[in-house]
Amino acid sequence: MRSASAAPAILFLVVFTAVLLLASATEFLVGDDSGWSTDVDYEAWAGGKKFFVGDTLVFNYEEGYHTVVKVDGAGFAECSVSPNNGTLTSGSDRIVLATPGNKWYICGVADHCSYYSQKLKITVLPRDAYSYPPYPSQAPTANPPEWGLPPLSPETPLPWPPVSLSPIPAPWMPPMPPMPAPVANPPEWGLPPLFPAAPAPWSPMPPMPAPADEDTGGDYAPWALPESPVPAPAGWPPMAPQASPAEPPCY
Repeated sequence: MRSASAAPAILFLVVFTAVLLLASATEFLVGDDSGWSTDVDYEAWAGGKKFFVGDTLVFNYEEGYHTVVKVDGAGFAECSVSPNNGTLTSGSDRIVLATPGNKWYICGVADHCSYYSQKLKITVLPRDAYSYPPYPSQAPTANPPEWGLPPLSPETPLPWPPVSLSPIPAPWMPPMPPMPAPVANPPEWGLPPLFPAAPAPWSPMPPMPAPADEDTGGDYAPWALPESPVPAPAGWPPMAPQASPAEPPCY
């Protein structure tokens, strides 16, 4: 009786889980608007995207020009297609990601994979990886550490070097022009001296030759000048002699 009553409950849980997966699944259009072609960098397209179990890949392309082939890692690197690989050729292929892990897809037409790099590699994550893990709880410590500074004793050095106060810089002053160096013997610009120049040294004149005896009469002094008679001073104006008065005649 219990097993029969538990079967509907289990079936309900399975269906409910499937509905949740389908509701949360994402459909990815490979290459976006460009679709599955040789003009898209699919490595850059897949970068930054997260693929989960239950998501769907949609390959849109022109039928007859491309194909979709699921390969392994070696076939992806060598662009090789093994026989009986289940090549898709409908032009609108849908692939449901049913299991987690790495998935590889290439185009099996000519050199589309080797020359044009028409290939896609993705990593599928399990659906429960979508939920963020809870933060780990830490057990409270019995005695939480005290972050205060330790007490300082006279013998205990400071835990950090004392801060030295830097001197305040003096206000900036413009540099003074250099002073000219003093001249050792500056020129004197005074007036010329008022005293006359020193006379030339005196040299005696040579003595004059003495005249002959016949000219001097034997009595000649070297520096004596001849005496000239001094004329008597003449009266001024000369007086005319006056006539004495005549005595009256005696008769």
